[in-house]
Formats: sequence, structure tokens, C-alpha cells
Amino acid sequence: MEQPKETNMKWVDLVEFDAIARKGKVLVRVMLEGGRARFEGDARLVGQLEKNGVFSSSAKKNVMADEGELFLKALGEKYRNAYLFATDVKEGEKPEPYEPPPVTKVFSEKPKKSSLSKTA
Repeated sequence: MEQPKETNMKWVDLVEFDAIARKGKVLVRVMLEGGRARFEGDARLVGQLEKNGVFSSSAKKNVMADEGELFLKALGEKYRNAYLFATDVKEGEKPEPYEPPPVTKVFSEKPKKSSLSKTA
């Protein structure tokens, strides 16, 4: 009797570097599912990737999510800077659960009126 073949998943994490915390946090995880990319994470960035795809310099074209593994590789070509980078394509039984970064709220005070300002 044949053993069922284990299927390995492939995925890429888009990581933002937090200069204050001095560490990276995963903003988006892109997994290959049924030959197509599936997204988890930051809605704004996911929306841009789904709508616009990503330019691949090696393929010399814009690659869309439905192009599967080529899309994962293109992410690695496109996002390689100090603040947002894509991991190499990872492969395994399944990735660690995606945990969105904590939400940071910035509160600012309203500027106080200067006592030196003139009133008309």
C-alpha cells in the first residue's frame, strides 16, 4: 500500500525593520496554495500586492499572485532594503502561525497657542 506523499508548503514573509526595537516584524506572509499566492497580514500592503503584483527583474515582467512560485521569488527580488525585505522562499510542512505585529498608537497633544501671538 502506498504512503500518502507529504506536501511541503512554500511561503515568503515580508518583514519590516523596527529601528526603535532593533528587530524585524512580519507584516505580510505570502503562502503558495493551489499554485496561487495566498496572503495574510497588513491589509494595505496585501491590497497593493494583489492589485499591482510585483516586478521581477529576472523575468523582466510584472508578476501577479496567480503565477504562484514565480510571484514568491519576485517578492525576494523586489523587497531587499533596510526597512522592508522579503525572506527567501521557505519550504516546510507548514509555517509557524502568523502573528500580526502589535498595534502602536501615537498620541499627540494639540499645539498650545503662544502667549506671544498677536490678536487682531
